[in-house]
Parts: sequence; structure tokens; C-alpha cells
Amino acid sequence: MLIKEAEAVLDRTVREFGDLPHKRGETLGIQAQTELDGIRNLQVDKPAPEIAGLDIDGKPFKLSDSQGKVVVLAFWGDWCASCRSMYKDEQTLEERMRGRPFVLLGVNSDNDRDKLKERITKEGLTWRSWWDGDESVNKAGLIARRYNVDSWPTFYVIDHRGLIRHVFRNTPSVKTLNSVIDAAVEAVEREPDTRKNDGPG
Repeated sequence: MLIKEAEAVLDRTVREFGDLPHKRGETLGIQAQTELDGIRNLQVDKPAPEIAGLDIDGKPFKLSDSQGKVVVLAFWGDWCASCRSMYKDEQTLEERMRGRPFVLLGVNSDNDRDKLKERITKEGLTWRSWWDGDESVNKAGLIARRYNVDSWPTFYVIDHRGLIRHVFRNTPSVKTLNSVIDAAVEAVEREPDTRKNDGPG
């Protein structure tokens, strides 16, 4: 019921107050529409919106490239102390999941790509990230806005079918995050591998 009420309020805001100025030079309508899209499209069991963009080295890749694997989508920035505090846990997660149907992908919001590359090398961060840097005060680039991210870090756990399974905003409990990831990966591993029957019969 509360979700329906929130939708109604946001929908009215878009229609009746959409042209009023808001933060970051946007209108109230744009902000309300972003929130409305988040309620309607970014819920558990909904398909994760496709991401197609350039990584930090300028090479293109897409979220759908990882279909068939559990994806942890980490919205992060080296400017964010809470994000930096997660580096070791993310490295441990990557090592622990090596060889399993899992991938950690980042969406980075730093503005200086060259400085960011230096930090990635220094910290030994090995997971691939889209570069979503933006000059706005709150660091939200186009990908972050599409995923309705306004706090860092934010983690989306996406299953092997591309459905959102969990959203963690701000610094999550590592134990809880790992528990959700383990359950999703184990669910993939329990499924029969239909590819074995794809050959000539």
C-alpha cells in the first residue's frame, strides 16, 4: 500500500510540479521521475537495467555480457571513505569466488580517470568497472542515476537470469552480503547444465 501511495505522490509531482527547479540544475520533475522509475523498475525480482558503457580503460562492455553468472554491481568511488573501507572485503570475495559462476563489477564515480587508474593499481583492485564520473556535487553519473543511487557504496546483487535479488545501500554487513551472494551462486550451481545436451544427437 505504501508503495502505491508513493507512486501516486511522485506521479502527481511529475505532472503538476515538474518544471520547478531542483538540485544539480535539474527540475523537480526529473528527480521525481527518477524516484518513480526506481520504485517501478528497481525492485527485487525485476530485471536489472542494461548497462552499456566504457570501462576505466575506455573499452566497451555490457552488463548482459555476464548473463549466466551472479553479478555484484558495486557503485563506488575512491573519493568515498566507506567505499575504500570495502576494498579488502571485495578482494577477498573475488578470490573466494574464483572459478564459480560469479563476477564483481563496479560503477565508478570518480572525476579524474588518470588519478583513478593510479589508485586502482596501488590498491590492487582487479574487478572491471564502468567509468561513470560526473562533475556534479553528488557524484551521480548517468548509470548511477539510472539505478537511483544517491549514497555510496551501493551494491546490487543480480542473479544469473539478470533479476535483482538484493540491494544494499551504504556500507553493508559483510556477513550479510556474503550470505546473499553465496545463496545466489549455490542456486546456479544446483541447476542442471543444459549445455551438455546441446551437441548433435
